[in-house]
Amino acid sequence: MYNFSEFGVDYKTSFLKNKPKICILKRKGAPIHIQACIHAGSRNNSMSGQAHFLEHMLVNGTRLYPSKVLLAEALEKVGGYFEATTDADLIRITVSVSQRKDISLAVTILNEILTASLYREDVFENERQVILREQKDRLRNSSLILMDVFMKQVYSDFELRFQNLGTHESVNNLQLKDIVDFAKNNITIEKTTFIVSGDVEMRDVENLLSEIKLPHGLEKSFIRPQILIKNERVVCKKQEGENSDILIGFRCDTETLEDVAGLLLIKQMFTGRGSCLIQELRYKRGLVYGGGVPFWDFNGTSLFGLRTTCATEKIEEVLDVTLNVLKEIYLKGISELEYDNLKIKMDSHYRFNLQTSKEWLEAEVSAERHNIKDDKNMNALSIPSFIKQINANRLTEIFRKYIDLKYAHIVISGSVSENSLEHINKSLSY
Repeated sequence: MYNFSEFGVDYKTSFLKNKPKICILKRKGAPIHIQACIHAGSRNNSMSGQAHFLEHMLVNGTRLYPSKVLLAEALEKVGGYFEATTDADLIRITVSVSQRKDISLAVTILNEILTASLYREDVFENERQVILREQKDRLRNSSLILMDVFMKQVYSDFELRFQNLGTHESVNNLQLKDIVDFAKNNITIEKTTFIVSGDVEMRDVENLLSEIKLPHGLEKSFIRPQILIKNERVVCKKQEGENSDILIGFRCDTETLEDVAGLLLIKQMFTGRGSCLIQELRYKRGLVYGGGVPFWDFNGTSLFGLRTTCATEKIEEVLDVTLNVLKEIYLKGISELEYDNLKIKMDSHYRFNLQTSKEWLEAEVSAERHNIKDDKNMNALSIPSFIKQINANRLTEIFRKYIDLKYAHIVISGSVSENSLEHINKSLSY
């Protein structure tokens, strides 16, 4: 088990009646990040793109700061800034300042964003165009295109729940009232957690955050992703060119934080120059230069993938090598020596990365994403601690549970012959 003291962090939580939960990660002398973590991501949509559109509107002008520029300038005068992001589970608004003396201003800004946004019609129409531009920009990112195609294969409610930006049609159809109603239903005491990281005292922050008056509403809820069974598990997006992009993906409906921890360890198996896959593909055969291991973690479900780029004529060979590596691990399991090496890599990963207030904030969010029932024992060190406790046998069980070729999906952006597609489909079995 890890403990906060070995990282120089003092961790506290507050559960006050009629107030959102507060989590404090105190680090003396560190910059301060104050985040409203709202369990109202795109999986809560009644119309595709709703949650993301709300994020845009929240930071586009309030009663005290009638424009996004004025909001930004108020913080920039003290060297601070704000950020807003949306994913499938969460809308997150973060206000950051470098010194404790500016915490009051940070909370005032956050209060304005959450409770006094203007929702002006002219701003709404402007942001509609901005989001449509975002959609077009996303279509130029080959890695995101592969993941979107993969998600569409494994989630039947992809467009409504997981296509964060919405579709061109849905964004054009959204009305300002749809966004205002979504805000009223979701920016509530029950669905909001305040996470604060940096040089802060619980007493001071608790008093300041108590000034943010949120309404009561529905409890946080787990929206179970729909089961989707497709016979077609290989999808090719025709793209002429010398190179092709490849993704082998698995939908992992993670049931516990231990499962999430196990998948993070498994991700390390395929990360870095020493990974068994890179050894085979690059250093033995010269088929690829590198690759990626996307792992998108949502509450109750995750996406695990292996991604690379190769010469189009080498697609079959690259996939054969990759699938054989996965088959071998599945059949032989993960040895104690391999497990020990993975654990050392993950321990170093956390010790390298958990050095800033921002990284501690993100670590707390990783746990909060799954904390629908407000478990007081779930925190930023829960996932790292599970990683430390897992043994080789348990890790093998998690690998076989989720990284099973019977459930693999392959997405290729390139030019593939019918014979190659037939060969690839036959390869998806043990």
